[in-house]
Amino acid sequence: MHIAAPQISIIVPTRRRPAKLANLLKCLATQSLTGNAVFETLIGIDGLDDPESVAVSQDARDLHGLTLHTWAFAQEGIAAIKNRLIEHAAGEILLFVNDDVRPAPDFIEQHRNAHSHLLEKGRRAMVLGYSPWLVPEDGAESQFDRLLAQTSMVFFYDRMMAHADDRDRDWGFRHAWNLNLSVPADAVRAVGGFQESLCECCYEDIELGYRLSIRESLPVLFRPGARADHDHRYTPAGYLEREQRLGRSAAVFAETCPECAQTVFGLNLLSDEHLAYCKQYVENESRREPEMLPVFTGLASRPADTWSGDEWIPLAYTQHLPLKRLAFRRGLLEAVEKRA
Repeated sequence: MHIAAPQISIIVPTRRRPAKLANLLKCLATQSLTGNAVFETLIGIDGLDDPESVAVSQDARDLHGLTLHTWAFAQEGIAAIKNRLIEHAAGEILLFVNDDVRPAPDFIEQHRNAHSHLLEKGRRAMVLGYSPWLVPEDGAESQFDRLLAQTSMVFFYDRMMAHADDRDRDWGFRHAWNLNLSVPADAVRAVGGFQESLCECCYEDIELGYRLSIRESLPVLFRPGARADHDHRYTPAGYLEREQRLGRSAAVFAETCPECAQTVFGLNLLSDEHLAYCKQYVENESRREPEMLPVFTGLASRPADTWSGDEWIPLAYTQHLPLKRLAFRRGLLEAVEKRA
């Protein structure tokens, strides 16, 4: 019996989040595909100490009949894991997803159609789908949840949805987020895959996007119909920890990929001048932190509808920026001092 080669290979790096992975695989098992569309799912477990994720993958294959391949690798970081999976991928299109997204039933079909329509016009692109934050299932959405969902604190979907009808707009490599992004496989291989020194889930995706935009002339096109809700609920403390991790990782990013980092940040993060500025900023803003932090963390303890309307959201966003920048610059300085 002839089995058609997969048209899409779904790339899923994961580590110690078996429940999230199980939800993702359930969603993939209920995809509605038309014609001769087929897909395969490749799961890369980052570390040999995660038997629960191995079991979840095996159960999904047995229960749902997914074309699913799973490998547990020695812990190397997310970039290396994605590269290992790309080596095994058979699809013409690579669809990168986080292990904590929940794809809509037509998710894969939307990505497939986007590339098919582009090819009909002789075009190719990185296709970014829509991954809004999953509304808490207990219905207890906080002001912090809503602030995160309706602003650019992490992703920039609030800005993108305002221009969703402009289907030819190139959003640029900074939007090449791997939680929901499909790319021609040959283009990814042509530029050498992911930069494995970027191993902390921070910049490896946009750095690949940078090379794809420069070397392969691929734009980033937004297709909100390719929806996969993001099941990752942050707390204020977790959000600031993420910013500090971004700062630490930025030091490696600027050192190993200086051209891309310069383009992203608009300056040399590791210059003496900038590091001196960061030290002064941290010294100054640390004095204000005891006043700012309770206001910010308090957003998580109030229901989203405590205040009528959404007029408070832009104000809260602006007010949190000093804390965001403080966390990032602390992380950057920590990394620089550690590497000195």
